[in-house]
Amino acid sequence: CCIYYSKIDLYDFYIRHPEFEDIIKVLLRSYDGILGNYVFINENEIAYRLKKEKNDIKQQLKSLHKDGILDYLPLTGLPKISFLKDRIPLSKLQLDEKKYNFLKERRTDMLNKMIEYAEQKYQCRQQFLLQYFNEINSPICGVCDVCIDDKRYKAIENIKKKILQTMIKQAQKYSVDEICNIFQKHSKDHILQAIREMIDDNLIRIDENEKIKIN
Repeated sequence: CCIYYSKIDLYDFYIRHPEFEDIIKVLLRSYDGILGNYVFINENEIAYRLKKEKNDIKQQLKSLHKDGILDYLPLTGLPKISFLKDRIPLSKLQLDEKKYNFLKERRTDMLNKMIEYAEQKYQCRQQFLLQYFNEINSPICGVCDVCIDDKRYKAIENIKKKILQTMIKQAQKYSVDEICNIFQKHSKDHILQAIREMIDDNLIRIDENEKIKIN
């Protein structure tokens, strides 16, 4: 709420309209700076001080608003933005095109980097982020999804190599369960994935006796 009138004009107004004297005086006494400035008012508090109903207070404020004495913006319970200055006419709005294009290009680059950060699967996410801020030689974090996938890939590749070495060295065939027992220090999921990939790559096959055999 903002009162447009000066104190002298207000005095003249409520001499002519005594029904508004009490509410104007409460506004002036309760809300510093309300003359010429927007302040938050509490209709419940005003109603309590004047011993009136809240709706009566709202009606008086709306009447004063209609008469141009003040600007009253009732609370709605919803977020609201009040612009205290007039919008600049388009004819007077001047933009530095060079600066605008520079800022636009920089923002576009930042957006593209954010998308790349989220989608890329080739580099530790912490490293990627720090490189954006020119920290080139930062170590990998070891806990992001890219690092975890890389650890899993290396573990499976290591298991594949060990399976082949063991089968060649021992010159015998093993069942899947036997392979899992031999390499029980490794994750069973990794072992089974290694066996599946080796079958897909035609490095090994499972014969009619359900034994793994090198091709």
